[in-house]
Amino acid sequence: MFNKFKASLPGFDINHLLKSLKDSLTEPSTEDLEPRDKPSCELVQVRDGKLPAVFIINGFLSENSECSKDWLEVVDELYPDNKVIRVDWKAGNLTEMMFDKGIVPSFQTGGASTAGFAAMLAARSTLLGIVGSVGASTVNKVMGHWKSAFYETRHVAFSLSVCLEQNPDFDQCILMGHSLGGRIVRHTLSELKTDNLVSVAYVFAGAVSSNDDQWQSILDKHSELKLINCLSMKDSVLKSVYKVGTVGDHAPAGLAPVMDEHTNTLNLDVTEFASGHMDFKQSELGKYLKSEFSQLDKGKQQQLFLASQ
Repeated sequence: MFNKFKASLPGFDINHLLKSLKDSLTEPSTEDLEPRDKPSCELVQVRDGKLPAVFIINGFLSENSECSKDWLEVVDELYPDNKVIRVDWKAGNLTEMMFDKGIVPSFQTGGASTAGFAAMLAARSTLLGIVGSVGASTVNKVMGHWKSAFYETRHVAFSLSVCLEQNPDFDQCILMGHSLGGRIVRHTLSELKTDNLVSVAYVFAGAVSSNDDQWQSILDKHSELKLINCLSMKDSVLKSVYKVGTVGDHAPAGLAPVMDEHTNTLNLDVTEFASGHMDFKQSELGKYLKSEFSQLDKGKQQQLFLASQ
């Protein structure tokens, strides 16, 4: 079957593409980052309010990185009176690349059935399937964007960690990251030299590894940190493009629990409220999270909502 596939794409070297993708997974350490004259992110105050501040971090799929209205639908349910700061970064936009090029098929309720859509998605859930469907050229372009975005998240996290540590008002702050914003959250927690500077970290549709070895040292260092991971089993972007972009090397946090046995983590399947990768930032999810937290024991609730009450 593999030879037949190669024959259908003359001149295409699957091994070269695999090596390229594997190389893209190797992110530079902080020491290896090329120095920059300016910070890699900008902090934009969305609204004033009480401390601790809530930092919202968009992912590379955000349609408008300068809009915070969708974020506020979630934030207002959990921290209605807190200061909100948006972390702007050079994320890029792959919506057109992924959907318009056909890597993630669009589902139109008027025609194809749900089963038909699932079949199309399954066909595009492997490297060979996507290459066969949309061509090696498109895949190479998407993977190039992945590599650039992965690299950029390290720069952003370094700049953000410096900002957090230099401003005493940011002590016990709250981080919320969507998609690759979740990757920035993890890198930032790893970069921080001050223990427990962040009180709560939320990861929505996390385009970041769920593997324990990626999180254990963070939770050991920040022993009081509360990590809330929200995942959706209907996230077609993570099921297809992310899976290919990481060569199936690991399951993303948006599809798998993170440190599920750890007392300071809470993994929530929010499929009922988030039917896709871009559907997390809305009030229904905020209400659900608020409801979930209200059912926790009083002591843990006070820790999770350090300053929201």
